[in-house]
Amino acid sequence: MATLLLMVAGMQMATAQGFRVYKSDGTVAQYSLRTDSIVFYDNLGSDEDFGPFTPVNALVAGKWYRSKSEWITLNEDGTTTGWDNSWGQGMMGDFVYRFFPYSGNIVVYDKTDKPVSCIRVVDMNSERLVVVENMGNGDMLREYTHTQPIQLVTGISLNPSHLDLELNRTAQLQAYVYPSDVDNPALTWESSDTNVATVDESGLVTAVGDGSCVITCRATDGSNVSNTCGVTVQTVDDSGYIDGHYYVDLQLPSGTLWASTNIGASSSTEYGSYFAWGETTPKQEYTKSSYVWFDSSTNSYAALYFGSSPYSELWPNHDAATANWGSNWQMPSREQFRELVNSQYTYSGWTTLNGVSVLKVKSKVNSNVIYLPAAGWINGTAVGFAGTQGTYWSRSSGMLNDFYFTQSSAGMVSDTSYFGMPVRPVRKQ
Repeated sequence: MATLLLMVAGMQMATAQGFRVYKSDGTVAQYSLRTDSIVFYDNLGSDEDFGPFTPVNALVAGKWYRSKSEWITLNEDGTTTGWDNSWGQGMMGDFVYRFFPYSGNIVVYDKTDKPVSCIRVVDMNSERLVVVENMGNGDMLREYTHTQPIQLVTGISLNPSHLDLELNRTAQLQAYVYPSDVDNPALTWESSDTNVATVDESGLVTAVGDGSCVITCRATDGSNVSNTCGVTVQTVDDSGYIDGHYYVDLQLPSGTLWASTNIGASSSTEYGSYFAWGETTPKQEYTKSSYVWFDSSTNSYAALYFGSSPYSELWPNHDAATANWGSNWQMPSREQFRELVNSQYTYSGWTTLNGVSVLKVKSKVNSNVIYLPAAGWINGTAVGFAGTQGTYWSRSSGMLNDFYFTQSSAGMVSDTSYFGMPVRPVRKQ
């Protein structure tokens, strides 16, 4: 049989009806391509005369990868596998396809033989398939390969994205790598200034000196993807030490020296212990019935705590600071709290230190700082509003007996005396 020469270069359409087929005798036949054969219009012959011919779908058949997790298999019989992972993502139902080399289109049909998608092939060889897909908001060029590609890191997120730390404190950074099926999820960590903070291979940051630096987390798979966390190291300016406890001198007009920590805390950002007003030991339950200064027989509180007695402050043996830290310490008075946040003497504002929400109070005279963590309070058995509100008992009796602050305000308020609240001592003058 005479040899046919098919002039099908680059899958470009030669005529509106199909391809020209040149016989050895110089005659020309027009044909169109169906799924698996060539049929001639001019009755020059049949498939047996000019075949066998390679099924049309064999040109694109195979498993094609867009990424490690996105792939599609085009079978020679026109069926598909894995379509929901790739081109047909979001479409429901059973699909088949047909490849039309004369127009370079792969047309997807549903089970009723209705076309649902048309994908235009712009380049194809034994290892590479490049198509244009209409994504609803414009055409998108996508490349597929027969070989499963290596999945590189495309993104890294860090939690938290910024750290404020006290000197010698540590904090753990958590890194999340995207996508989840990367071939090499290993990361490296580095600090822009190891005199301020260091970081180990797990993302543990250690504050070693005052100042600021940047911690960088970077992928090691060649993608060069990275993310950063800013670190600020602040020193709590302890001015002195007495009876085992540090204090800070803010050079306030009253001369009040504020403790660096709450009772029961080992750092300025720990919440510490909670006390009912006028009680000196922490407990499991903070209720009216468990309050030592409530008389259930008369359904009343001790008169001392409502200003009807001559005593305007707690006695030392009822003062949690004196009872726990010694005679050189006491709970702050109402006036001392007001002086602490008086804008004539200090700057005060909400911030985060060691990952804890705190009220930062900075002296306008010597720039010394104390931090009051937003420890909330206990009504019953559970701490409430920790991280969003702070409350601290004063030693003053009557109304306005505790100090209260949020992100937007600070001042003295009145609260139920059996509530559990932290205590920040002051040096007794």
